[in-house]
Amino acid sequence: VTEDQQEYVPEQIRESYAPPPMPKLTVPKYTSHDVSARETGQKFSANCVLTGNIAENKDNQGNVLFKGEIKNIGGRRADFVKVDFVFRKNWSGETRTLTTFVKGSYNTFESGIVSDASLLPGAMGQFDLYVPQDFGSFIGYSYVIDWEEYQ
Repeated sequence: VTEDQQEYVPEQIRESYAPPPMPKLTVPKYTSHDVSARETGQKFSANCVLTGNIAENKDNQGNVLFKGEIKNIGGRRADFVKVDFVFRKNWSGETRTLTTFVKGSYNTFESGIVSDASLLPGAMGQFDLYVPQDFGSFIGYSYVIDWEEYQ
């Protein structure tokens, strides 16, 4: 650096400044909560993952719509596949959770319950989450993909 060219040195942050603590947000999980399914080995259990990105669109009334696609890359059917969104409302750490189910294939369970939130091995399903304007603003979000495994 010559005398004609002065090196740029950014201003230092005040030593008295302490940013607010970061809240502990949920870490995305990609394995079933069913312990017996995990013990039989990965190739025999469901494993649902996000394919691509989550699209975020806002309409003219201020409502937000999140859309995405989930794929079961495991070896068993995943039932009641859902995506839990944890929204961070402010820098103080206030959070709020909303959940949406994946639109997959129909399945009738032994109990007689019929659901369209199952993903067969290799199958993909879409989800969308409508966040109304009166939900309020948020500064970010994380998500967790969750599912069950039934016979």
